Amino acid sequence: MRRAIPLLLPLALAAACMRAPDPDRGLARPALPPGHPPANAPASPGGMNPAPGLSFEAPEPWTVKPDFLRNFYLVQYERSDAPGARLSISLTGGSVEQNLERWVRQFRLEPGTEAERGEREGVLGTIQTLVLRGTLVSTQQIGGGPERKDWALLGAAIPQEGGQALYVKVIGPADRILDEAEELWRRIEALRLEN
Repeated sequence: MRRAIPLLLPLALAAACMRAPDPDRGLARPALPPGHPPANAPASPGGMNPAPGLSFEAPEPWTVKPDFLRNFYLVQYERSDAPGARLSISLTGGSVEQNLERWVRQFRLEPGTEAERGEREGVLGTIQTLVLRGTLVSTQQIGGGPERKDWALLGAAIPQEGGQALYVKVIGPADRILDEAEELWRRIEALRLEN
């Protein structure tokens, strides 16, 4: 027993001095736009845009989702007439192509259909677009639950300086999303970052 104490004492001291790893250490997070509230600040009520520096107005009936993840999204909207539907805007790094392909993998497309890719011009430059229709299989982004059949995605990637891009992702029941697609595209084309 006396021999075990000298062997265990350094191990116990070393364990007592250890700190839990810092989850943020070494992870580069993209800078939020000037004036953006801290990641954990409460969202603004109603349809007001809670992200200063971002100029975007969501159409009716989209309203700001009060509990959106501020450390990932600049703003996120929901609609009361389509549970789980989301309109989210984020600014992040990484490959635009890889991000759009990840969105494609979140859907099982209807037989005989393909992902529709295109380009539009907006205030911030060229917008790479993506339209999907099928079954949303990756439902954790809308709170989980079963797959959502006959859903659609409108996606936009707007490359910015420094290797970042603004991403706008609209997902929800296909009849709602596709019926208002042109209005959503007009709003996305008008999106601005203000300093």
